[in-house]
Amino acid sequence: METQASATAADDTVPNGKAAAAAVEAQVKLVLRTEKIRLWEPPYSSAAGDSTVTSEMLQNLAVKCGGDVATVTEIVEKLRAKSVVRKLRKPKPAATMPSVDLTADALDEDSTADGLPSGGGSKNPFAKSNVQI
Repeated sequence: METQASATAADDTVPNGKAAAAAVEAQVKLVLRTEKIRLWEPPYSSAAGDSTVTSEMLQNLAVKCGGDVATVTEIVEKLRAKSVVRKLRKPKPAATMPSVDLTADALDEDSTADGLPSGGGSKNPFAKSNVQI
């Protein structure tokens, strides 16, 4: 009976393979976010989308996350590939014209809407002139 009880206790403390991999993956994601590592950008991915992650980085992640290098390598490549695909699918923002604030508050009293000096005189360029010809 005691052997069965100790085996059950051991099963509770040692996570199974999937749970351990999930825990390491959560740690890898946390470290990547904390250190602001963007796997879809250089130096971690090439312009063609190929992996350029160094073995040194993978070893450091394995130490920080408490996993073996093979598991961390698999996790990082899965996350990197997914992020590259997401980047490629993301629509690029359309080119827009810069907005110009034409409110009275934004305009200087001595300038017109085009930003050029008004030259004094009437504020309305279409007003009748007092000059007689």
